[in-house]
Amino acid sequence: QQTSGNGSQLIQWVAVTRPGGFDKKLVHRVLKHLLAHHDALRMVYTFEEDHARQNNRGVRRNLYYLQEFSFDFSRKTDLDMVFDKTINALEQQLDLATGPLVSCGLIHADARDYLVLAIHHLVIDGVSWRILLTDFDSAYRQVEDKKKIILPDKTTSYKYWSQQIYKYAFSNP
Repeated sequence: QQTSGNGSQLIQWVAVTRPGGFDKKLVHRVLKHLLAHHDALRMVYTFEEDHARQNNRGVRRNLYYLQEFSFDFSRKTDLDMVFDKTINALEQQLDLATGPLVSCGLIHADARDYLVLAIHHLVIDGVSWRILLTDFDSAYRQVEDKKKIILPDKTTSYKYWSQQIYKYAFSNP
Protein backbone atom coordinates (compact mmCIF):
# COMPACT_ATOMS: atom_id res chain seq x y z
CA GLN A 1 0.00 0.00 0.00
CA GLN A 2 1.37 3.35 -1.02
CA THR A 3 0.25 6.94 -0.71
CA SER A 4 1.07 9.42 -3.42
CA GLY A 5 -0.10 12.72 -4.71
CA ASN A 6 0.84 15.30 -7.29
CA GLY A 7 -0.29 18.20 -5.16
CA SER A 8 -3.89 18.20 -6.37
CA GLN A 9 -4.88 14.75 -5.10
CA LEU A 10 -3.89 12.47 -2.29
CA ILE A 11 -4.40 8.87 -3.24
CA GLN A 12 -3.63 5.50 -1.78
CA TRP A 13 -2.90 2.59 -4.04
CA VAL A 14 -2.15 -1.10 -3.93
CA ALA A 15 -1.00 -3.52 -6.59
CA VAL A 16 -2.15 -7.12 -6.43
CA THR A 17 -1.30 -10.09 -8.57
CA ARG A 18 -2.64 -13.60 -8.82
CA PRO A 19 -1.68 -16.83 -10.53
CA GLY A 20 -3.36 -16.94 -13.93
CA GLY A 21 -3.77 -13.17 -14.09
CA PHE A 22 -7.00 -11.20 -14.25
CA ASP A 23 -9.88 -11.30 -16.71
CA LYS A 24 -10.97 -7.72 -17.49
CA LYS A 25 -14.66 -8.67 -17.72
CA LEU A 26 -14.54 -10.34 -14.31
CA VAL A 27 -12.70 -7.36 -12.82
CA HIS A 28 -15.50 -5.10 -14.11
CA ARG A 29 -18.17 -7.32 -12.52
CA VAL A 30 -16.35 -7.39 -9.21
CA LEU A 31 -15.71 -3.63 -9.14
CA LYS A 32 -19.36 -2.85 -9.90
CA HIS A 33 -20.42 -5.10 -7.04
CA LEU A 34 -17.83 -3.70 -4.60
CA LEU A 35 -18.83 -0.12 -5.28
CA ALA A 36 -22.48 -0.99 -4.79
CA HIS A 37 -21.61 -2.71 -1.50
CA HIS A 38 -19.22 -0.09 -0.07
CA ASP A 39 -21.00 3.25 0.29
CA ALA A 40 -17.92 5.40 0.88
CA LEU A 41 -16.45 4.52 -2.53
CA ARG A 42 -19.36 6.31 -4.22
CA MET A 43 -18.80 9.66 -2.50
CA VAL A 44 -18.03 12.95 -4.21
CA TYR A 45 -17.15 16.28 -2.61
CA THR A 46 -17.91 19.86 -3.49
CA PHE A 47 -16.35 22.81 -1.74
CA GLU A 48 -18.29 25.99 -1.04
CA GLU A 49 -16.92 29.04 0.72
CA ASP A 50 -16.16 27.69 4.20
CA HIS A 51 -17.35 24.10 4.05
CA ALA A 52 -17.31 20.90 2.07
CA ARG A 53 -20.38 18.98 1.00
CA GLN A 54 -20.29 15.23 0.69
CA ASN A 55 -22.70 13.41 -1.61
CA ASN A 56 -23.23 9.73 -2.31
CA ARG A 57 -23.70 9.28 -6.05
CA GLY A 58 -25.72 6.13 -5.56
CA VAL A 59 -25.30 2.99 -7.61
CA ARG A 60 -24.99 3.96 -11.26
CA ARG A 61 -22.52 3.93 -14.14
CA ASN A 62 -19.10 5.54 -14.06
CA LEU A 63 -18.37 4.81 -10.42
CA TYR A 64 -14.84 3.73 -11.22
CA TYR A 65 -12.29 3.92 -14.02
CA LEU A 66 -10.47 0.86 -15.40
CA GLN A 67 -7.66 1.04 -17.94
CA GLU A 68 -5.44 -1.68 -19.37
CA PHE A 69 -1.69 -1.13 -19.69
CA SER A 70 0.89 -3.14 -21.56
CA PHE A 71 4.62 -2.67 -21.12
CA ASP A 72 7.50 -4.28 -22.97
CA PHE A 73 9.47 -6.05 -20.29
CA SER A 74 11.93 -7.53 -22.81
CA ARG A 75 13.84 -4.25 -22.57
CA LYS A 76 14.44 -4.63 -18.83
CA THR A 77 11.62 -2.25 -18.00
CA ASP A 78 11.76 -1.30 -14.34
CA LEU A 79 8.63 -2.38 -12.46
CA ASP A 80 8.82 0.76 -10.27
CA MET A 81 8.69 2.89 -13.42
CA VAL A 82 5.68 0.89 -14.64
CA PHE A 83 3.85 1.50 -11.38
CA ASP A 84 4.79 5.21 -11.42
CA LYS A 85 3.41 5.66 -14.95
CA THR A 86 0.30 3.66 -14.11
CA ILE A 87 -0.39 5.58 -10.89
CA ASN A 88 0.07 8.92 -12.64
CA ALA A 89 -2.39 7.92 -15.37
CA LEU A 90 -4.92 6.58 -12.85
CA GLU A 91 -4.66 9.65 -10.63
CA GLN A 92 -5.63 11.86 -13.58
CA GLN A 93 -8.99 10.06 -13.78
CA LEU A 94 -10.04 10.90 -10.21
CA ASP A 95 -12.29 13.89 -9.64
CA LEU A 96 -13.45 14.89 -6.15
CA ALA A 97 -16.48 16.83 -7.39
CA THR A 98 -17.88 14.47 -10.02
CA GLY A 99 -16.11 11.16 -9.43
CA PRO A 100 -14.87 8.63 -9.78
CA LEU A 101 -12.72 8.34 -6.66
CA VAL A 102 -11.70 4.80 -7.61
CA SER A 103 -9.35 4.22 -10.54
CA CYS A 104 -7.85 0.88 -11.56
CA GLY A 105 -5.13 -0.25 -13.91
CA LEU A 106 -4.73 -3.74 -15.28
CA ILE A 107 -1.07 -4.21 -16.19
CA HIS A 108 -0.24 -7.06 -18.52
CA ALA A 109 3.35 -8.13 -18.02
CA ASP A 110 5.30 -11.05 -19.44
CA ALA A 111 5.15 -13.33 -16.43
CA ARG A 112 2.11 -11.98 -14.60
CA ASP A 113 -0.67 -9.43 -14.49
CA TYR A 114 -1.01 -6.75 -11.83
CA LEU A 115 -4.17 -5.00 -10.81
CA VAL A 116 -3.47 -1.54 -9.42
CA LEU A 117 -6.24 0.01 -7.34
CA ALA A 118 -5.89 3.77 -6.77
CA ILE A 119 -8.44 5.38 -4.48
CA HIS A 120 -8.70 8.91 -3.15
CA HIS A 121 -7.66 9.06 0.50
CA LEU A 122 -10.93 10.77 1.48
CA VAL A 123 -12.72 7.44 1.01
CA ILE A 124 -10.10 4.82 1.97
CA ASP A 125 -7.71 4.15 4.84
CA GLY A 126 -5.54 1.30 6.06
CA VAL A 127 -8.37 -0.61 7.74
CA SER A 128 -10.66 -0.13 4.75
CA TRP A 129 -8.03 -1.55 2.39
CA ARG A 130 -7.95 -4.81 4.30
CA ILE A 131 -11.73 -5.15 4.03
CA LEU A 132 -11.85 -4.07 0.38
CA LEU A 133 -9.07 -6.42 -0.73
CA THR A 134 -10.62 -9.35 1.14
CA ASP A 135 -13.97 -8.60 -0.52
CA PHE A 136 -12.31 -8.21 -3.93
CA ASP A 137 -10.56 -11.57 -3.61
CA SER A 138 -13.73 -13.31 -2.45
CA ALA A 139 -15.88 -11.75 -5.18
CA TYR A 140 -13.33 -12.48 -7.91
CA ARG A 141 -13.14 -16.15 -6.89
CA GLN A 142 -16.95 -16.34 -6.92
CA VAL A 143 -17.34 -14.88 -10.43
CA GLU A 144 -14.45 -16.98 -11.67
CA ASP A 145 -16.35 -20.06 -10.40
CA LYS A 146 -19.51 -18.71 -12.10
CA LYS A 147 -21.22 -18.13 -8.77
CA LYS A 148 -23.28 -15.19 -7.58
CA ILE A 149 -21.25 -12.64 -5.61
CA ILE A 150 -22.13 -12.81 -1.94
CA LEU A 151 -20.17 -10.61 0.44
CA PRO A 152 -20.38 -10.46 4.24
CA ASP A 153 -23.11 -8.24 5.62
CA LYS A 154 -22.12 -4.67 6.30
CA THR A 155 -21.44 -3.88 9.91
CA THR A 156 -22.38 -0.22 10.12
CA SER A 157 -23.01 1.52 6.82
CA TYR A 158 -21.13 4.69 6.11
CA LYS A 159 -24.45 6.52 5.76
CA TYR A 160 -25.67 5.43 9.19
CA TRP A 161 -22.31 6.20 10.81
CA SER A 162 -22.21 9.72 9.31
CA GLN A 163 -25.81 10.39 10.38
CA GLN A 164 -24.94 9.42 13.95
CA ILE A 165 -21.81 11.62 13.92
CA TYR A 166 -23.89 14.55 12.65
CA LYS A 167 -26.56 13.93 15.29
CA TYR A 168 -23.95 13.75 18.04
CA ALA A 169 -22.16 16.90 16.85
CA PHE A 170 -25.37 18.94 17.09
CA SER A 171 -26.76 17.41 20.27
CA ASN A 172 -26.85 19.32 23.52
CA PRO A 173 -24.14 18.11 25.92
